[in-house]
Amino acid sequence: MGEVLQPFLLGLVVMACTAIGVFFWKFWKRTCDRLFLSFAIAFWLFAANWAMLAMVRRDEGYAAVYLFRLLGFVIIIAGVIGKNRTHTDEGKRHSDSQPMPVRSSDSDHSEPVD
Repeated sequence: MGEVLQPFLLGLVVMACTAIGVFFWKFWKRTCDRLFLSFAIAFWLFAANWAMLAMVRRDEGYAAVYLFRLLGFVIIIAGVIGKNRTHTDEGKRHSDSQPMPVRSSDSDHSEPVD
């Protein structure tokens, strides 16, 4: 039974990773945010990793198969670092322009600050 069930479950994992990649790709097309693109590519690499495991029919001790998974995680880490750098750079630009006005606690909060 394990010989039939294992390829079926690996096929489910390949399908799920591919669908998740398409999901992130659609968000990237809508927002043009590189973080979504990095997640899409990473999940497609994970799908390729699981498909190779299903086709090679070896246990998970076969190290060459894991290069896809390693590359996927590196792409995710690079995407997160790139996203954090973008937000940090934007924060520096906004802080250099003008300071935000501060309201005192005694003032009425319904009045706009000039």
